[in-house]
This record gives sequence, structure tokens and C-alpha cells, in this order.
Amino acid sequence: MHPSIQTYATRIDALYPGLDLTASQFDDDGSANAVVMVDDLVFRFARDERCVRTLARELTVLDRIRDRLPLPVPIPIHRETDLVVYRKVPGVPLRNAYLRRAEYATKQAIATDLASFYRSLHGTDASGIATTAAPVTYEAQVRIREDVREWVYPHMMRHQIEGAEELFSSMLSAPDQLDFDPKLIHGDVMPYHLLVDEDTGRMSGIIDFGVAGVGDPASDIAGLLLAYGESFVRLMALAYPELRDLLPRARYRAQVLELAWTMQGLKHKNPFWFAAHLGGARDLTSD
Repeated sequence: MHPSIQTYATRIDALYPGLDLTASQFDDDGSANAVVMVDDLVFRFARDERCVRTLARELTVLDRIRDRLPLPVPIPIHRETDLVVYRKVPGVPLRNAYLRRAEYATKQAIATDLASFYRSLHGTDASGIATTAAPVTYEAQVRIREDVREWVYPHMMRHQIEGAEELFSSMLSAPDQLDFDPKLIHGDVMPYHLLVDEDTGRMSGIIDFGVAGVGDPASDIAGLLLAYGESFVRLMALAYPELRDLLPRARYRAQVLELAWTMQGLKHKNPFWFAAHLGGARDLTSD
């Protein structure tokens, strides 16, 4: 048993007496929640009061999207202010290495599954749902630029700084270039949140809606660009025709994410963020 699980063992045992925690797993990667997985149960514990509010927003989103989307999402079976329990969504993370090995028909099937999911999510009624925690606004991007200049530029070569300045100027020189039609978004598209059944070659579910809320749908596409590259993302276009209009902002957001992660690592002395972008397959084009 992971030592950190002892912190939560009493509460877990009170909910599910006799549950064998010796075979449990502990996931401490998330910034908002500590996750304990036992058999097919997932326990998400909020770390502090801010995270309690995040958990409440996540539950609101899950209640709204449940039964409305073409792929499974977590279904809460127990709720407390700082704890939610749901059954594990089956599947393994959609790793870029798996896609590289896959035949074209499998890649297209997965892309279609993702396109159908995100198009449905972005089309879901978002009334009454809070703004996403992802930095989607023009003002948030300006703050990121200021922080990147302060924390990251001193460690970059001249040509890298020039490239970053061109990137920021491409969108921030005219605020309306980041205008978007607010949609319900996932906001945290990472391979470990996208689950695939490797035997069937189809998506099996999407998890972790802790950052979800009203925002720019291009943010979700940006996460896919970083993880799997534009050549794969373009396979989604048949099932998500609006994708083409989202790509310019998505390309910008994908590149800024890499700078923002490095800034987080330097600013908060957390080396986790220095490696957050590794293993991706970003390949961007310009229309």
C-alpha cells in the first residue's frame, strides 16, 4: 500500500467496509485532487478549500453531460463536499506510441470517436456552468506573456525569444483574434484523460473534468495538437466540420502551453512542469 493512502484509509473504510486497500493505487499527479483507486472504484479527495470548489464545478459538469455524450465519462456514485467516488472508466491512456503503430483505419476510427465526443461536448447547453479554469481569455494570455518574459526568457537563446515574441504578437496584437463563442469544454486534454480500448481500437471514455467549464473550444483542440499532432487532428474534420475554424487559435494555444508549463516550473520551483510536454507529437501547419 502506498504510504499516502493511509491518510484516506479511514474514510474509505467507513464508506466501503472491508475493501482491501493492499492492492490499491495512489495517483498524486493532479494539482487539485488526490486519487485512490481500489478495484473498480475511484476516490477523488480535494486537497484544500479551493479544490473543494473545483470539485463542485466538476460535479455540476458531469451531471450536465451524463447521458448526452457518445463516450463514457465518470458517473459519481457517492458525493461529499471534499470527496467523490465513481466506478473506474475502462481503458488505457491514448498514448502517442499506440497511434504511431496503429493502422490508418484505427487512427481514423479513434479520431472520429474524439471528434464526435468534443463536438457533442462543445454543443452541450452550458447555461449555469462556471467558467473553465483553463486560461482562455485575452487577459489571461497577456499575464502568461508577462510571466514568460520574466521567468523563461532569461533561459532562452535569442532566436527562441524572437520566436516566442512573434507567437504572442500573432494573437495578442489584436484582442479580437482570441474572441470565441463560449462553449462547454473539457479544458485539460492530456493522454491520461483519454482512454482507449487497445483491443478494439476505439475510444472507451474521457475522464477528469476538474478544469471543465465555459471557455474556448480551441483549448481542447490545442491539447490534442500537443499530444498527437495536426496530421492526426485533421482526421477529426469529417465528424467535426467546425474544426477548421478552431485550428488557428488551437495552434497558438498549443505553443503557448509549452511556454506556460516551463514558466510554472521556474516560477514555482517544480521540475514536473519542465517535462510536461515530453512525448508529444506536435506538427503544426499554417493555412
